[in-house]
Amino acid sequence: MIQILLLPFLLSFVTVAEAYNPSVVEPVRPYEVLVVAQEPEVTQEYLGALLDFPEMYETSSEEPFLLTVAVKQLVTETPVSFSLIAIRQNDVGGGVTEVFRKNQPVGDWTVEKNSVLGLTFLVSDTVEARVEPGTYRVEISTPINEGDYMLVLGNQLNPSGYFAMLGHIRTTQAHFGYSWLRMLYSSYVYYPLGSIVLLLLIFKTWQRRKKISHAT
Repeated sequence: MIQILLLPFLLSFVTVAEAYNPSVVEPVRPYEVLVVAQEPEVTQEYLGALLDFPEMYETSSEEPFLLTVAVKQLVTETPVSFSLIAIRQNDVGGGVTEVFRKNQPVGDWTVEKNSVLGLTFLVSDTVEARVEPGTYRVEISTPINEGDYMLVLGNQLNPSGYFAMLGHIRTTQAHFGYSWLRMLYSSYVYYPLGSIVLLLLIFKTWQRRKKISHAT
């Protein structure tokens, strides 16, 4: 009986898709260029930590595209002043051309309570630039090049399944220093658990009433 009650509920969560698929970035050497495997307009989150030097991401396209970049960091008492610079590698003669430079005061960032991740972020304004085919690099830095961040590239959502999302959530929480217990703060965990508990209570109540009716 309880399995029949739970099956549609569990299937609904398995088929729910959420656009979130983080990659943990760990450069082997300072100033290593991190090549983005995704198409440049497909949303991808990169979890990184500046350790005395900037980090740079490279993306390429044979078609014009919208270069979209934003930065997230945990809400703390001492937020970090992250800066972004995007450049394009010149097709002829070498060298690079600046596409944009963003140094938004951290006091102007937006607070985002992310129920899926169970975390609260400060989020920079999203920078967008319509660009021509070519190779582009986005550099993230701070005045002292320290701080944990999430860099968001792209603006086209790429859904993943429920169980994959659980792994993504844990990866992100671990990156920002949280234990497994933080999973209980995620809506992907507490909603299913709460609903299962409710269904179990309903089932137990139904069983009890059934026994009472048989006894009388």
